[in-house]
Amino acid sequence: MPKKFNANQCKVTLKLAINRIKLLKNKKINEVKMQKKQIAKLIEDRKEESARIKVEHVIREDFLVDALEVLELLCDLLQVRFQVLLAESKCTDDIKEAVATIVYASKRLEVKELSELSKVHFIAKYGLPFVKSCSDNSNKSVNETVIHKLGIMIPEPSLVLQYLNEIAKSNNVYFDANQSLPGLMKQIAEKDPNFELMQNFSLGPNQNGLQMPMGPPPTELLSQQAMMSANMQPFPNQFQMNPNMNMNMNPNMNMNMNMNMNMNNQQPQIPMVNPNQNQLPQTPKQEKKDTQNNSNDLDFQSLADRLEALKKK
Repeated sequence: MPKKFNANQCKVTLKLAINRIKLLKNKKINEVKMQKKQIAKLIEDRKEESARIKVEHVIREDFLVDALEVLELLCDLLQVRFQVLLAESKCTDDIKEAVATIVYASKRLEVKELSELSKVHFIAKYGLPFVKSCSDNSNKSVNETVIHKLGIMIPEPSLVLQYLNEIAKSNNVYFDANQSLPGLMKQIAEKDPNFELMQNFSLGPNQNGLQMPMGPPPTELLSQQAMMSANMQPFPNQFQMNPNMNMNMNPNMNMNMNMNMNMNNQQPQIPMVNPNQNQLPQTPKQEKKDTQNNSNDLDFQSLADRLEALKKK
């Protein structure tokens, strides 16, 4: 005889399941990071076949992390809509996907809280036939992403190659699939003749003899090329001296030219100050600043007086 449904225990188990999923997800993420570094070391040591085998395991671990993320969201959703679960005797469409996915994943993941939810609480709430239909997805309610990520399958050769390429790129390791993995490239060409992979480090050899991308041109050469392309000159034409110009020009004309040059260069004119004058007149802006400073001093003094009065009380 099935046990009676206990809402409090079900809610506690659901919270524990969320925490367990988070811990498992973080653990898998850290393991994948370490494995990717090991794969990069194998590629650097020219052991591409070993790296290819390890990459398949990394792909499955990444799929598992994606499935755990979806499960965490669905458990959060079921926790938020827990009143809907209590109100209805049958599983409504609002929570059916979450319940069905938890039941489906409980048989494919080693998370005891998910198994407890499936075998104890959901059977007590909805009955054994409903739980069985969710475990094999005969009711077509399980999340499609979880079905795909938890499926048992061999990764596609193109996906394996993309993983190898990205791992090598992120760790600055030279990798050429055409030279190191011709068998893998042949499998990909048979399945997809139009497949193209952007190879890393295909430009210019570095000091170690590896093919590394060329850096940007020096700034000096870049500026010279830009000036030549734009027909730029060091100074505007109006400031260049004419060799036929008479140097014995009028002083008034020389003063006018200097004024024009100063206006074109937009340099501020410094006013001449009388040395006999002891004090400069204040500008309106300075007066405004002084009034603001005085007001600030008054405000600060009033605050200090209020603070002293509060202390006396």
